[in-house]
Amino acid sequence: MLFSIHTASASGTDIPIYVDGKQIPTEAIVLKISPEGAEGKETLIEFYYTDVSPEVKSGQVFVPLRVICNYWGAEIDWQEKSKTVSISYGGASATLTIGSRAALKDGSEIALDFTPYIKKGRTMVSLGFICEAFSCGSDNSDGIVNLVSEPFFLDGKRVASVQEKSDLFIEWTLRESQTTLCARRLYQFMLDSCVNEIPAPDYYGRWNVNDANTFYQRGQQLYFMEAEGFGGVDEYYAATPGTGETAAIRHYDVYNRVDDFPDPLGLMPQHGTDYGKMIVHDFTHDIWYSVSPNTNDQYLVLFLIGDWQTIYEG
Repeated sequence: MLFSIHTASASGTDIPIYVDGKQIPTEAIVLKISPEGAEGKETLIEFYYTDVSPEVKSGQVFVPLRVICNYWGAEIDWQEKSKTVSISYGGASATLTIGSRAALKDGSEIALDFTPYIKKGRTMVSLGFICEAFSCGSDNSDGIVNLVSEPFFLDGKRVASVQEKSDLFIEWTLRESQTTLCARRLYQFMLDSCVNEIPAPDYYGRWNVNDANTFYQRGQQLYFMEAEGFGGVDEYYAATPGTGETAAIRHYDVYNRVDDFPDPLGLMPQHGTDYGKMIVHDFTHDIWYSVSPNTNDQYLVLFLIGDWQTIYEG
């Protein structure tokens, strides 16, 4: 499963917004998802870009609410008639009214220290409100707004990066994102998706086999790492499922259904009714899971949050 991105309909902003050091795009993103051997499809991703710039009013920095909610994975609901916006995240909720400092926090009335307003169709809130709602810090030096997400821990270990290994014929590529929020969102996605435990498929792996029906081909491997950078090939090959003998704190392998009926040489994928179906192997615990339809698209979109760099090709 391959994907590429490009942008569309540019719109200028004055003050850029960064999350963990990666700038939020100011243009809509077009994600093209291309199953191997297929033409692919284009999807316009509108929830990970901003068309409104932050601004300073009465000594406070105001930022657009929706795009930041989207980055953190918060639920957001707008009621046009009452001009109210409700958000929920991490078990907490808040309801704001445009033009009013009266608000609800977890159902209780509170008074805000700012007045929400609309700018070019977007709800603007104070930076302090964002930092409190998402437990993040901010660095506003050098004319930018940089939101810094809280550290992410697994098994008492701080996650320094998430690494993604993609198999490409006889070679493989390793990319890394040190964007903490991206690691957290991808891990939460795995937790939310991996609920239906299944037996290991009869046929799976990096390479197709000539006589296999219902073959699942490994597309991507996710490693949640305690250290940054490339530590050596053995870290990515030597581990045995379920033993913990790996450099990763957590390790997931993503497989996609390729064949129903392979050709005699086993070279060309035959697209059956379940072609593209995604299953996940929790390598750390050696457990297999089926996931819901369209999960693959949702999974790939989350990669847009990270600032990815290639750290190994071989």
